Amino acid sequence: MPKYRFDWSSLPTPLLRRLAVELQLSGDPVVALRKAYGARPDESFVQAAWPVILDSWVARAPTVRRSLANGLRARGLGDADVKLTNARTELAYLRSCRNSPRLREMVLAHLITTGEEPPVPKHATSHAGAAKAAALAVPGNWRSFSTSLTESLANLEVDQYLIVNLRRRPEFYVQFAQGGANGLRAETVSNAFLPDDEHLDDHALGELLALGWEPPQPGSRGGGPNHHRDWATPVPYSDVSSLAVATLTKVLGASRPGMLTYTAFAKGGTQIIIPTLGIRREPVNKDERKPSEPSPVHSAEELLEQVKRVMGPLLGTDEIVVDNDGDIPVRSGSVMVYVRVLKNTPVVRVFSPVIYDLGAPPDILDAVNDINNEVLFARAVWDGNGVVLSSDVLGAPLVGAQLTRSYEAVAQLADEYALKLQERYGGRLAFGPALPAKTLEHLPGYL
Repeated sequence: MPKYRFDWSSLPTPLLRRLAVELQLSGDPVVALRKAYGARPDESFVQAAWPVILDSWVARAPTVRRSLANGLRARGLGDADVKLTNARTELAYLRSCRNSPRLREMVLAHLITTGEEPPVPKHATSHAGAAKAAALAVPGNWRSFSTSLTESLANLEVDQYLIVNLRRRPEFYVQFAQGGANGLRAETVSNAFLPDDEHLDDHALGELLALGWEPPQPGSRGGGPNHHRDWATPVPYSDVSSLAVATLTKVLGASRPGMLTYTAFAKGGTQIIIPTLGIRREPVNKDERKPSEPSPVHSAEELLEQVKRVMGPLLGTDEIVVDNDGDIPVRSGSVMVYVRVLKNTPVVRVFSPVIYDLGAPPDILDAVNDINNEVLFARAVWDGNGVVLSSDVLGAPLVGAQLTRSYEAVAQLADEYALKLQERYGGRLAFGPALPAKTLEHLPGYL
């Protein structure tokens, strides 16, 4: 019997649950799917499950959606009059392709690639640190944050407000309003305030209801357009914070408290600082973004401590993780970014393995050169398996503003180019679905 790398459990959980319901499978979805369809899916599975796959996975995975739409359009399938301009038109086009054999073939390739997803390596040419890197994506010290949030909510005064949101996705938030004798109100975002391609799916909406949120009730007194919850006095603040943490992690996608920022203010707009909350406050002016400048250093250990003091406010946490290689790992969108103090020279290197497992694209060096021509103060290299983007900062003395700019540039550019390179060549990112590596005949620009 062949031994496949594919694992049903590697598919997105919401997709697995919907598949079990729509295909009328009982018990654990992974076990049931394996029993019904074998060790890995085939085209007959895609044929039976395509409507669920489209609505529960492809619609929520922009990279997969664009790849399928562009690939099928290139093969002349579907409604040629549909312009592929956004998520809505891409989905309309995919529906026009029906359930054709070519569509099933391409969808199956994406499913198998996702199901064979290995842990992400730090270096594109080595999988040595894969288990450690994967562990770093596991949620962090949420218990400590929950305790801090409980205390902070209890200390809010009447007509004071607190908003906790994802740092790079401020549209995903949980907010609180202190009403004193009238109790406490909490809200979290609803689809009324999200663009179509960011909508919470049915599983996420069901999770919100299961956690205890009331559904949106636009126009009703005491309701409103958001998911909401009200507590009378005495307010059980520990229960409120537990609900908030569960919402941030299970529904909104926060993997660690360092991904969060907060805004707090009183009625009328006066800003409030809550240092005990343990996450970064969203700056209200440019001066607040400037970290303090460290003093000169005399060793790599001293330089690392200065780097940690700069990165702390930037990441919104005092608990800076240093891995076994001495690097500070940070997730940024679809990539991992590492901050490293070099051993024998006072230099801080910020780098990101942008994409890997590309095979051997014939024009990859041209693509890397194009990146280097477009980017200032950073460089991209091809190491034979993937593309790495990096930037060096002088550490003697270390200027905090320079390190901040270097980190932000690498994080933004790596995430941007990761998606562009994956769309062109396939391959794997640190986070998100992998795409099959494209052969020469399927590369854009080649006939």
